[in-house]
Amino acid sequence: MIGRLEATVHDDIAEVAFLLSPTEWGKGYASAGLKWPQNAISCEYTIDNFWATTVPENTRCQQLLRHNRCALADANIPVLFSYAAGDLVFQRVGASVTRGEK
Repeated sequence: MIGRLEATVHDDIAEVAFLLSPTEWGKGYASAGLKWPQNAISCEYTIDNFWATTVPENTRCQQLLRHNRCALADANIPVLFSYAAGDLVFQRVGASVTRGEK
């Protein structure tokens, strides 16, 4: 096992999360892991609004989210199950997800 990937769909949004073993960092697994649930959810539920949170100290995660076309959200943040006080919140919306992309 190299890590864990999860997604939660609620209130017309999806939250995505991942944990990856440090020995597997930099190999593209997390990027591929983020694309798969986003594409599956987008097609199955017609949801194109994805959210992720991270602690401010986790700059590698922030870099990964930005690399995968997520932007730091600054307003209109919905209730997120994965949010803890002080977290940074990222969002990926709409055309960023390509249906059928692998």
